[in-house]
Amino acid sequence: MPGVPDALAVAAVVVPIVALIIRFHVGKRHIESNSCGTAFRALQYIVFAIGILLLTCIESILIAVGLNALLPNDQDKNITGVLVIVYLVAMAIAMYPGQMDIARIAAEEGRTMDEGPIVPS
Repeated sequence: MPGVPDALAVAAVVVPIVALIIRFHVGKRHIESNSCGTAFRALQYIVFAIGILLLTCIESILIAVGLNALLPNDQDKNITGVLVIVYLVAMAIAMYPGQMDIARIAAEEGRTMDEGPIVPS
């Protein structure tokens, strides 16, 4: 495939879109299973959507650089760096698992808080 530019162009379009769909489903399940409240979860969905769209943009930039369709200059590097930072902050917010209720976990396991550290399973 490296010698076939049309196949690379098709892969450059298809792969990020397929990855976006997979990330959306995995991230949605992660957010649904966390211990956050309803309002914060709604915020997490919004921030997560923004984050995975940014990641798709970053991937497109990297693919374009690999196909020599985009010549990296200082401005492109700065913009890509800002996109990466915003993506990382968005994912830190979107994937926050919430606080664990250690007392509830202890009660479910039939333990008391005085029996030592409780490690959620």
